[in-house]
Amino acid sequence: KNLKMKKITLGVFALVIGINSYKAQTIVWQDDFETPANWTLNVASGTNGMDANTWIISDAEGGVAAGGCGVASNGNKTLHVSCQGMWCPGTGATYNAGDGGLGFIDSETSKRALFASNINTQNTQNLSLEFDYIGVGDQGFDFGTILYSLNGGSTWNVLQTITPAPTCGNGQGQWTNLSVPLPAQCANISTLRIGFQWDNDNDGVGSDPSLAINNVK
Repeated sequence: KNLKMKKITLGVFALVIGINSYKAQTIVWQDDFETPANWTLNVASGTNGMDANTWIISDAEGGVAAGGCGVASNGNKTLHVSCQGMWCPGTGATYNAGDGGLGFIDSETSKRALFASNINTQNTQNLSLEFDYIGVGDQGFDFGTILYSLNGGSTWNVLQTITPAPTCGNGQGQWTNLSVPLPAQCANISTLRIGFQWDNDNDGVGSDPSLAINNVK
């Protein structure tokens, strides 16, 4: 009964607009997860087992600047994937990889964390989404995805899969900055929304950290 747990932290998330210069940027929206009510957590988007992993906003996985190593309880809240149930090994960006179908754990997960309000991008162009994150998981099997909606959350599109980030020498995730261009359709609308999805397949294979995000722009 080999049980491996997984953990990842996502850091700063930023929506940036270029103004007449490749160097000039303006932040048109940002969220640092210090107000958890801004987000709708654990929206099912597929099959979820009884021990499915869960999105949490807290400082159990504390946010630090890109390049720093993961810490707990530093007062800086992040959005992160954690575990639940009797087989949960701890708090923070720690997840349950499952039991490989043996039947005593079912941690198959497909859940979303969605920004709960519309983002106004009128009079903008060349938008990108930026954030800091940590996370390893199991690439292609236990992983996070960036989502966006053009119509206020009625339908959602995949922007990009989040690839594993480095880990520090002590085994903690290393906070890493990521900037991803948004499609042109995201500009000049008043109904843009941003979200994240976590999937894991219950095969018992994978490594912490799961996924954590902070400072979205």
